[in-house]
Amino acid sequence: MKKNCEGLPGCGKKKDKLSLLKRAQNFIATSTKHVANGLKNVSDTDYMIRIRTCNTCDKLAGGNTCSLCGCYMPTKARWEVSDCPLNKWKK
Repeated sequence: MKKNCEGLPGCGKKKDKLSLLKRAQNFIATSTKHVANGLKNVSDTDYMIRIRTCNTCDKLAGGNTCSLCGCYMPTKARWEVSDCPLNKWKK
């Protein structure tokens, strides 16, 4: 029996396909690479290119989160070692 969720936040919305555990694993893996790379960031120009690419992608959910990797893109796009799960931009 389904519960009626009408009026509740998120009611009727498709659930995020990535589990919290998988999102945490992706964040830890990328963060570890970022630290190992000396916390280097891309140039402001490269960052803007990456963010513009993300902003036009249909996989961007909630305005800032990638629905494929679960990462917060304003941070991930800044890190030199990061790449897009769809290979739209690379390190």
